[in-house]
Amino acid sequence: MPSLNRYFYEPLSAQDAVRLIVLYPATDQEVPLTCSIIQHRLSTQALGYYAVSYAWGKHQFSATLEIKCDGTSSNSLRITPNVDVLLRCLRASDETRCWWIDAICLDQENDAEKAEQIPAMGRIFAQAQQVHIWLGPRTR
Repeated sequence: MPSLNRYFYEPLSAQDAVRLIVLYPATDQEVPLTCSIIQHRLSTQALGYYAVSYAWGKHQFSATLEIKCDGTSSNSLRITPNVDVLLRCLRASDETRCWWIDAICLDQENDAEKAEQIPAMGRIFAQAQQVHIWLGPRTR
């Protein structure tokens, strides 16, 4: 992936707003991960999304997620290897899907935002179309 500028989170637009990632499809697991980040108000049920509960794993941010910011530019967000594998497993081959994943949808460097968003996690999971549990990649 070419060098991209670092992604900076936009402030949430409302008290009941959350970020969702729109994960773009790929038929090959090795294709770089690409998504958009959108805001959704929990007070509206118009948008169907999936949520994931998972083990964070080690806090080594050694993988990159490309975030499309508008029609012409992209930025990058550093993610953990566990989140990288998770996204590759969740990514569909033929359609975009909206996901709530705390490591990406919460600005992890903004303690005030986390203090507001963490109490809303029950509502975030309750309003999701489906909640997936990620224990890690399959091992044999």
